[in-house]
Amino acid sequence: MSKINNQSNLFNIEGVQDICYESAASYSGGIRVYTGANFTGQVRTAKGVPDLSVSDRLEGVKFNNEISSIKNDTDKPWAFYKKAGYSGERFTLKPGQSMKFVGRRFNDTITSYRSEADGGGQAAS
Repeated sequence: MSKINNQSNLFNIEGVQDICYESAASYSGGIRVYTGANFTGQVRTAKGVPDLSVSDRLEGVKFNNEISSIKNDTDKPWAFYKKAGYSGERFTLKPGQSMKFVGRRFNDTITSYRSEADGGGQAAS
């Protein structure tokens, strides 16, 4: 019989350990977006968001039109869009690629993003 139900502390269970944001993003297939340049400010790790204005209201945070830097530690390219519902002008971040600053054109304008495995995009330059 498993000892899992008798444990008072999750970390007492064999094989359970705390992991950092980078590892969590990689394991979960997520990506990290930051409100500040150079990977500063608030950070969000998610699998994709069709409308940041809606998720911001639900979660009590502010990422809509606030993203300035991005890290893609996944094995998939990710597309970032200026409008909700994965629409409008976009760019793609390749697997393992990071952007310390998304550039003037996209700084504080991203409203939705998703893995290219779930939809389209075009390569970031």
